[in-house]
Amino acid sequence: MKAFDILFGFLGCAPFVDIFLHFFEVKRQRNNLWVTLSNVPGRILLTPFQQACTGWKGRFFKGCCSSLVPSALDGFPLYWTKYARALKSKSLKNLSSRDQEACKILVGVGGFDAAALIILDYNAELLERYICV
Repeated sequence: MKAFDILFGFLGCAPFVDIFLHFFEVKRQRNNLWVTLSNVPGRILLTPFQQACTGWKGRFFKGCCSSLVPSALDGFPLYWTKYARALKSKSLKNLSSRDQEACKILVGVGGFDAAALIILDYNAELLERYICV
């Protein structure tokens, strides 16, 4: 998600949820405690971040909406809930015309290395060189 955010920041636009869910799908794990993000086959925008992350469970906390503001996290389905849920990717025909055009452009230039984008996040010159190659 961070690499997606960096890419869209470089492009000067907000990282839209529907575009994210066109390229990625959310898979629920067997224990129903967390979800994983996976590339949709044939729609590679970012290569997977392959670095092993161990011991991560102890560094996260669970947050969820209270009954006072139940819609606080609406619009983005990747927040903590009592029961994790899987989300299928969004097909192109189910996106707005603006998002369809953006996805078509991104498919043509996709295949960015997620790790490289994250490393280059604070170096505008090298980030531009990497993305504009």
